[in-house]
Amino acid sequence: MRRCFMRLYFLALYSCLAIPFEATAAWEYESFKMGIDEEIAKAAGVRSINSLSLDFPYQGETFGHLVLRTHPESGFNLMIILDRGQILCGIDSCEMRIKFDNEPSYSAELSPSDSYDNHLLFASQPEALEEKILRSKLMKIELKLFQSAAKILEFDVSGLDPTKIERPSLKARQAEEAARQRAEQELLVEQHKRAQEKLAAAEAEYFKKIVARIQANTSLADFNTTVGSLTSEYLVELLPNGSIKNVQLTKPSGNSTYDQAVHTAIHASAPFEANSTTGKIPASLQITIKLKR
Repeated sequence: MRRCFMRLYFLALYSCLAIPFEATAAWEYESFKMGIDEEIAKAAGVRSINSLSLDFPYQGETFGHLVLRTHPESGFNLMIILDRGQILCGIDSCEMRIKFDNEPSYSAELSPSDSYDNHLLFASQPEALEEKILRSKLMKIELKLFQSAAKILEFDVSGLDPTKIERPSLKARQAEEAARQRAEQELLVEQHKRAQEKLAAAEAEYFKKIVARIQANTSLADFNTTVGSLTSEYLVELLPNGSIKNVQLTKPSGNSTYDQAVHTAIHASAPFEANSTTGKIPASLQITIKLKR
């Protein structure tokens, strides 16, 4: 009788036979061949620690059962089953409250089986519940029952081996999650790097245009053209509208005529437009103007 529930329950395609789970409050595992193609369905089930005492017509000791199943047609499911009685549920869905260990309780959705047997309901988001089960010892489920106040079932969910129903182990899940987080972090780093490179390229192009404009506006009519190359550097402070607030020569070229020509050209080149990439006008520009003869 120990496997009566598991064998009869999962032999049916929709798993709707009301057969008591005569097992201890510890996980049991079974595999079954389903349908004409004899596809394999695997299940893990655990009986509630406590039993319920229900009124007529469901009187007698009633246990709850928590079943996790991989099914060739419906995929992965988590089911809540009562030996007897009816869980109050509408045509489409209803709710239960769940509590894991010392965590706060929360509501989760249930849906009826295809045969609408209200002693068996399917939990929504079974993967998320399975994750919590793997990390918990005690699971409490509060259900609203027909002709009865809300009842609480307690399950010792420790020791579940998901690999026996072809689900990833906790260690494998943790490794997969760690790998996913690493990949996400690497992607973020790469995206940041590309964004910085794009910004740097845009900044270089912006400064290139500014320098070209200043050079075009530099008048060398009074300049001694016999010199070789000259370089001067200026710090140009800008107002929010792109006009000049202040121009400071930070590195003279050694030729005051040239430096003055560049200074005049900087003022002639204002106002300066916003950087097309950032959409902003920089507060200051450190500009290097080179002249080669």
